[in-house]
Amino acid sequence: MQPRQVVRLSPSQILTSIGQEDIDYQLNAAPFTRYWWTGTAFETVSGGAGGGVTYATAAEIAALAATSDLTAGGIYFDSATGTHYLASSTTEYAPLSASAHLGTVTLDTALTYPTPTTGLTADVTDILPSAEPIRIRYNGTAWKAQRAARNRTRVTPAAFVGATYATTGRWALPEGAVSLFSAIEVKVKLELSTSPDTDTLTSWRVKLGTAGTAADATIVAPTGTPLSAGDNQRGYNVDFTLESATSIRCDAVTNTTSVGWSGSTAVANAADAAVTIPDTLASALYLGVDYTQGVASNGVTVSAIYTLHP
Repeated sequence: MQPRQVVRLSPSQILTSIGQEDIDYQLNAAPFTRYWWTGTAFETVSGGAGGGVTYATAAEIAALAATSDLTAGGIYFDSATGTHYLASSTTEYAPLSASAHLGTVTLDTALTYPTPTTGLTADVTDILPSAEPIRIRYNGTAWKAQRAARNRTRVTPAAFVGATYATTGRWALPEGAVSLFSAIEVKVKLELSTSPDTDTLTSWRVKLGTAGTAADATIVAPTGTPLSAGDNQRGYNVDFTLESATSIRCDAVTNTTSVGWSGSTAVANAADAAVTIPDTLASALYLGVDYTQGVASNGVTVSAIYTLHP
């Protein structure tokens, strides 16, 4: 649809002229107030959420932003370039065009886009194993996720004695994915046989690193005995904050002793110190749980729900 014709008038002309109903009118100087002709008089048209487009050159739009005179939510049109701009506040605006959204792409495509502008978005498909898109947005400095990303794993390795890190129990995250988020939540359920004999689980850890092995950084290692002989299962909630691109801190660990989560006595869980991790922007990372079994006659079922929060 072609835009309506716009005629610029001075304030005095707005007061003395007679208009046409099929033409938009606008002051020829800031604040570029828009009007329409009702048939008997000029009435103001809102440039914000109520509708209407303010016609202004790129320089005029920049001048409005510099003096905090943009209308938040308003759309501005530069007819010289054919570019629409959306004002997100009285001082900030971004192009509203086909380039405002990159479409459905891989994360690498978004992160390596050469000239991102503030407000640019993309739907990336390689964060979740299901390939469900996650919307990300460029904030002027970095790309950030617009919603949480959640993944669940459940594995039952064979019985053994010692430490193990099940490869199918990890979340493989592409390069840069963790940098899109500010916090990580991990819910873990450790379960022995429904009729355990002498099986025990002596410790467990959450890992984050580039190797996908026990060599990765341990970002939390709760104290105490998770499961003693005769126990069934225990659940934990762990919360982390990504304090920088290379640092993460465990803020809280809680365990559950309600029905269905029975086990050994509760552990003493103080917030851990910050842990150095590989650069989250430049690294593909594995997030997962490893554990150590003491006496084993059955395998340990490890269920984990990982949630990355914006």
